[in-house]
Amino acid sequence: MNLSVAEKDGYVLLDKVIMTFQEMAESGSGGKNEVDNALEAIMADAKRAKAQGSIDLVFFKRFHRLLMILKLAIAESPEGILGPLVERELSNFVGDVKGEKLEVKGKKGIGTIAAATAEEIINLHLYLDSRKDRDKLMEAFTKKFEIKKK
Repeated sequence: MNLSVAEKDGYVLLDKVIMTFQEMAESGSGGKNEVDNALEAIMADAKRAKAQGSIDLVFFKRFHRLLMILKLAIAESPEGILGPLVERELSNFVGDVKGEKLEVKGKKGIGTIAAATAEEIINLHLYLDSRKDRDKLMEAFTKKFEIKKK
C-alpha cells in the first residue's frame, strides 16, 4: 500500500499514543507527570503536522479529543472541583464511541474508558484507511440522490 504523507503522519501519531502507554505498562513506569508530558509532546507533534498540512482538520479534531480524554482520565481534583466536567466529558466520549453509558466510579469506569479509547484509535485508523476513497464514495452517494429532470 502506498501511503501519502498525510496518512503516514496520522498513523505515526496514533502509534505514538499506543507505544507510549505500552512502554509505560511494560516498564512499570508512568504516573500522572509522565503521562501528562507524553500527551503534551504528542499534541505538539499533532499541531505541527496540522500546520504543515500533513493531517487534515477532521483527523486533528478527533485526535485532539482523544488526547483530551486521556488527559482528563488522569486529572486530579482532590476537592472535586473538576469532577462534574471530567465525568461529563468522559461520559460523552464513551457514549459517542461505544454507545454505552459510563459508570464513572471504580475499575469498571477505567476499563470502559480504555475500551472506548481503543475503539476510537481504530476508528481513526479506519478514517485514514478510507481517505483516498472518500471523494469517489461521495460522488457515488450524491449521484444516487440526484434529481432527474423530466
